[in-house]
Amino acid sequence: MSSAGLLRRPALRDSCAARESWPTRFRPVLDKLVAGGREYFGSDEIAVEPLKQVERPFSTLLQIRVGTGAAAQGAFVKILKPRADTPAEIVSMQRNVLRDFEMTARVRQALDGCEGLTAVRPIACFPDELAIVTGEAVGPILSDVLVRGAAGWPRPSVVRELSRLLNRVGTWLKAAQAALPEGR
Repeated sequence: MSSAGLLRRPALRDSCAARESWPTRFRPVLDKLVAGGREYFGSDEIAVEPLKQVERPFSTLLQIRVGTGAAAQGAFVKILKPRADTPAEIVSMQRNVLRDFEMTARVRQALDGCEGLTAVRPIACFPDELAIVTGEAVGPILSDVLVRGAAGWPRPSVVRELSRLLNRVGTWLKAAQAALPEGR
């Protein structure tokens, strides 16, 4: 699994015109990413192109493409949805955002020593916006690989390949779980 694939680079357009295409809820986060382009993406000038927004029960996810002068990379912005609009709930959700981001960083670091394994790159954390930004994992989705490969009566070579793949998944899970804080 790769954390950042190279994509076609979006044109570095007029930032006001580009901003108009951004979903309103995500504009404060995307503004911060553009302003911190050097810190987050290694370039003073970046272009952000929203690709797909997904509403989930506890968050809204926006897939973006970030173009720099050299290339482009995929990323995701996740904004958590508070259950209630109370100060206590917002503070609780801000803590959840920090924990989520810290866990992403912890898993990434734990997998650094595992050859051939990686995790998404933690890019930015904005607790005031209830948002985290991570790199995009590029590659086939495990369930798709299993559905295609294990359908019907797979050949022995396919079964061996799926077994190797699931062994790697197990190795990844073991390393990721080792990153959990004690007692969790």
